[in-house]
Amino acid sequence: MRKNRAKVEIEAEELMDVDGPNIDQVNIESPLANPAEDGNEERDIPRTPPPDNGTGVDALFRIQGSSVPPAEFDAGGDVQMTTPDAEVERAVTVTPQQVTVKEEPVDMDIDSVLSSTEMPRPEKRRRILLDAVVIPFDRTARAHADTDRQVRGGLERQALHDKFELLKNPKVKKPKNTPVLSLDTVMARLQADKIDLEPYPIDLEPEIRDVTVRRDFMTKEYGGNGQETYPKIAEKFWKKTGMRNFMYLNLNFNPRCPEIPGAPGLLFDADCPEDSDSDLPESDDEDEAGTVEDCKQKVMKGKVNDLDTDEKDKKTSDKDRTEILFARLGQSMWQYQGQYILNPVNNLTVDEWKQQPNNVRRTWAQQLSFKGWGRDIRAQIALQRELGRKPTKAEKKNALKDVDNKFLTVTPEEISTAFDRGEVIIVVSTMKCVGYNSDFQRALAEKMPLFVPPPRKAKKASSKSKPKPDVKPASIKREGASPSTSRSKKRTRKELEDHDDFEDDSDIVPESEDESESPREIYRPRGTRSRPIVLS
Repeated sequence: MRKNRAKVEIEAEELMDVDGPNIDQVNIESPLANPAEDGNEERDIPRTPPPDNGTGVDALFRIQGSSVPPAEFDAGGDVQMTTPDAEVERAVTVTPQQVTVKEEPVDMDIDSVLSSTEMPRPEKRRRILLDAVVIPFDRTARAHADTDRQVRGGLERQALHDKFELLKNPKVKKPKNTPVLSLDTVMARLQADKIDLEPYPIDLEPEIRDVTVRRDFMTKEYGGNGQETYPKIAEKFWKKTGMRNFMYLNLNFNPRCPEIPGAPGLLFDADCPEDSDSDLPESDDEDEAGTVEDCKQKVMKGKVNDLDTDEKDKKTSDKDRTEILFARLGQSMWQYQGQYILNPVNNLTVDEWKQQPNNVRRTWAQQLSFKGWGRDIRAQIALQRELGRKPTKAEKKNALKDVDNKFLTVTPEEISTAFDRGEVIIVVSTMKCVGYNSDFQRALAEKMPLFVPPPRKAKKASSKSKPKPDVKPASIKREGASPSTSRSKKRTRKELEDHDDFEDDSDIVPESEDESESPREIYRPRGTRSRPIVLS
């Protein structure tokens, strides 16, 4: 052992009580000596003598639980002594003048110190946390969601149904077979044109607003044919009233037509998808009104009715055209509904047509089979049946020139099949109220009570009618039927038909057309058991 070197063994508990000279605060680390050597034996630590008196302090620190022997350090300098396997409980700094012992925190956990000597465990894989929302698959929850959606949809449909009920007129009595389209079909068209179900505000007394007129009264005061949807107004009436764009709709065939003044609605019409105005026959006589369908398509193209004098400058397109709408509420009851704009929207698709009630499809097919406004469609179907292919525009135009040909051989079944194939479609236009002429309605309310209908002219006898043979009535074939009773019923029915001819609108053909178009005049054999009709 060198001079001024001493072997000192200081226990940790004794070092806490050392009262030596002044000790500076210094961290002493012990460098590793030789890892291969036994760490349990004590080693001599060389000390560097102090420069002034040559005295030194030798200290040997025994590290509890350490497998690495302490290394030598210079007592005259600041040397740090560390052990990787143990935590030093005391930090001692040795100087020639003083030695300071720094106490470690009292809350040190001895278990953590002892556990540090164990072999390091392999690091565990960290769990990755994602900021996400996981929706579990729950059949019950999904079923509840579907139920809630159905309930909300049912409430919305009920609310729409209630709004439509408010737009109905209690005076209107429609027949049972009225072709009413479904609520979804109507709402899809109105929403596409951004039309609300709220009526146009009208500042007029109900007793004046609800006054209805007759068609013969309108013909006398404002001109026009009493049977057309879009009547042509003579020049003298137009100069007198300044009004010529009248439109008369029957609720039996336009059930979504406005029933109360200012209400929105839809206009329906049947047409062939590839048809155009060039397919329609042009009348050689300017006074001849032509078919209702001809008049309607001419109106939509701006060829018949013009705007009022004060509105001509405002015209920019067919969409801006306003029509003076009258709706037929009942027999001899036509009500002014307001100024309306017609805007074409999506036609009914084949699927939508098939989703309509059976009575709707059946009524359209039956009425198109004999009504005057269905002649164009009947011609299309008849030519396609005869030619075995779709007719060209020229072929159809030439066929329509024959005004005597009504194409009444087309059956309702053929028309229904054409609808299902998409060869005939329902054209839809929205009807939006943009104004209401209160002064016009007041004038109607004042003049209508003073109107006296003219006497009706006797109908001319048809040259085709054959004289009745001098035979006994058919009552001999049916027991319980009196001849006088049978004749009286026929006379009463005939008188009612004559009375309604003038009051009906475009749904009844004009007087200029042949009366053979009436469904009561048409005979279609139905076949018998012994002689059935075979369709090839």
